[in-house]
Amino acid sequence: MRLLGHHPCGGSGPRHVGPDAEERWMFVASQDSGSVAVLARDPTTGALTPAGEPAALPAGGVRAPGQYS
Repeated sequence: MRLLGHHPCGGSGPRHVGPDAEERWMFVASQDSGSVAVLARDPTTGALTPAGEPAALPAGGVRAPGQYS
């Protein structure tokens, strides 16, 4: 990966960023606003564009199975 530019993620305190397995989508989890944004990734240029509004996470966040606080 290399930096192509900056794009707002629609949340406050972006903490985790990662692509899906096929690298068609980029997910941005924002800690302070408790939301996840999905950005479409252009396969040729790598440019990102919003794929809708950020989704709010439930209070307390989301945990993987078997993960405890």
